[in-house]
Amino acid sequence: MFVSTINPEIDPTRRHQIAPKQAFKYENSSKQAFKRKVPISNWTKILIGVGIFFGIAFVTAAIIIPVILVPILTRTTTTTTISTTDVTMFIPSNYWTSCSASCTNVTTTTPSTLLASWKFENNLLDSANSYNGSMSSVPSYISGYVDQALIVNSVQYVTVSSYLSFFSRSFTIEAWIYVTSLISSVDYGIFGQYQAATTRQWLFCIIRSNKMFFGFFNDDVGGSTTLSTNIWTHVAFVYDISTNTKMIYLNGVLDGSTTTGSSYQGTTGSMYIGKSASGGSVNPLSGYIDQVTISNRAKTACEILNDVTLVSYFSFDNVTTDSGPNTLSSYITLQSNSGVSFVTGRVGQALILSRTNAFFQTCGYYWLGHNNRAFSFALWIYPISAGGTILHLSSDRSGSGSWCLPKLGFSSNGSIVAQSWSGSSVVSVVGPQIPTNNWTHIVQTWSNQKMCIFLETSGFGTNCQTLNIIMGSYSGRIDEFYVYDRELTENEICPLAHPYN
Repeated sequence: MFVSTINPEIDPTRRHQIAPKQAFKYENSSKQAFKRKVPISNWTKILIGVGIFFGIAFVTAAIIIPVILVPILTRTTTTTTISTTDVTMFIPSNYWTSCSASCTNVTTTTPSTLLASWKFENNLLDSANSYNGSMSSVPSYISGYVDQALIVNSVQYVTVSSYLSFFSRSFTIEAWIYVTSLISSVDYGIFGQYQAATTRQWLFCIIRSNKMFFGFFNDDVGGSTTLSTNIWTHVAFVYDISTNTKMIYLNGVLDGSTTTGSSYQGTTGSMYIGKSASGGSVNPLSGYIDQVTISNRAKTACEILNDVTLVSYFSFDNVTTDSGPNTLSSYITLQSNSGVSFVTGRVGQALILSRTNAFFQTCGYYWLGHNNRAFSFALWIYPISAGGTILHLSSDRSGSGSWCLPKLGFSSNGSIVAQSWSGSSVVSVVGPQIPTNNWTHIVQTWSNQKMCIFLETSGFGTNCQTLNIIMGSYSGRIDEFYVYDRELTENEICPLAHPYN
């Protein structure tokens, strides 16, 4: 991956697509691909071309590899199956050419640019530095966007006494907020640093008139979108000293910007989270706050979009940790001779699952538990045999729970199958047969609540709707596993399907 200074056009409507759209694309490293267009309904289409690509609706859950994935199901469902026939083979003319600039070939904040990070995992500690917070009362926590979140209100907000300099520099402040009440005539604080109520000596990120508001006191910019209550919302406040520009992003989309007169000039003062100052007319936020970060530069539009929508990324380069912005938890088989190990991958190293009790699991996928939310899954697979469940989504770490569904796997004849919950029925799309002992890139997308992700080789979820997927052990390698909270475009899929090595 590389950092791109090009910011391609971002279509915010793709992240909130209500009418489900489904597509299927396929690519393998032998330079052969399949393409087939079939008659489709007004909400489903199948494309088989460069890279496998699917559309799906979701719920909150758990993911398991041999990768397993599942949405909320009811006991009585109807199913719709669309299968491909008479596929033709072709070699894409642009297979080894460079991909167009997109938001999937940029990087996000690295440790060298992260000044502070408060995750609120039952504490007020700064996990990136030493800007630890305090409260006048005992902190209270609740299930958050990622693991735990801090409850904030009129008597509960965080004070960080250690001074962090914003003086004459670029910066980006980000947070996930869950607002429980809003009154248009009341200002609510999200973050602030206060030296004095003087121009450019009070940095504040607040809600004013039910919209985002960001400024240095009498040198401000307002957002254009009215906030919703009782839903997790990502907010980002960016100042770029090279252009003297303040920007507000809401859920990864630019919501307001202005050219300012000068940079922030405060040289002292505490920071506040859930409030903008120790006193004044701005009330503390009413609700929850999670994943507050400060970076020492102005992030690009693509970086912020990825901070919002790149939910997790597992490279499997000798580690099973999440390298995405949320650092979600993950689990593998721990017993001796577990059947889980690292081998040569499509990019760097890969995870291989070679025994029936082997698994990889990751949890904390808030938006996968909500109907009509866009999402995408992308990964490379190297199956030893074309059978079993690749990806399974579930509301419980057991793979079953109150709902579950194998999302990606193989049919009885070795064809790749993608499945999803449309809101009223289970939808299944059958693609081509996948070659064994060869790398194949798969992307599954759509637009829906919170779950766990499992990568494993055993059959999970005995009460799940299996449809065309024959559940069982997956045997093979898995590499470069991404989960996005948006529907990726073909241009965005291209760099994932065409790595440099």
